[in-house]
Formats: sequence, structure tokens, C-alpha cells
Amino acid sequence: MLSLNADNNRLPGTALHAWIVPNAPKYGTCCAIDVAKDGLGIALTKGTRYWIVASLNTSESASRMEWDISTKHIEEFFAFNNGNGWTGFTAFASAFAVYGETTD
Repeated sequence: MLSLNADNNRLPGTALHAWIVPNAPKYGTCCAIDVAKDGLGIALTKGTRYWIVASLNTSESASRMEWDISTKHIEEFFAFNNGNGWTGFTAFASAFAVYGETTD
């Protein structure tokens, strides 16, 4: 499952919207891209921090997920939650994108 979450003091906060990603690649698979789309749109504010969160859905009890590390050696702030709350850390960045349109 992927979700777009609000920021809560530099850690993921409340999910603004969530998507189930069917047939997500298995651990160890290279170079697959998960895409989630929302036809109705989600209102976001320019300059505001948001989080992309990958998590289990209610039918799963365990999983192993990984982000592929950038070859550019750019470090960024990440967070993980192993069931005991969010923990932040800095590591080499992965590629994420949220695309949208500007509305007035």
C-alpha cells in the first residue's frame, strides 16, 4: 500500500490518501516502479513537506520492502516504522515523485 501523508514534526503524520498497489514487485526485484494515481486529485500546498509511505495492507502480516539507493550519493532524511513508532534517519536518497497540476 502507498499513501501520501502529512508531515508531523519531520516524521510522517496522518495519511491524506492511500492506494493499494496490486502486484507490487517482490523483494530483490530490480528496477520496477510502483505508480499510484488519483483521478479526483488531492489538494496540496506549495512549500509544504509531505511523505510517501509504503506499508502493509490489512491482509498482510509481514513484508520486506526496500528503496533502491541513488547512484548520485545524495543523502536525504527518511523515516521508518517497525511497529514501535516513526524513527528518522539520514541515508542516500531514492527517487520519488508526486506530480500534479496548479489550480487557482
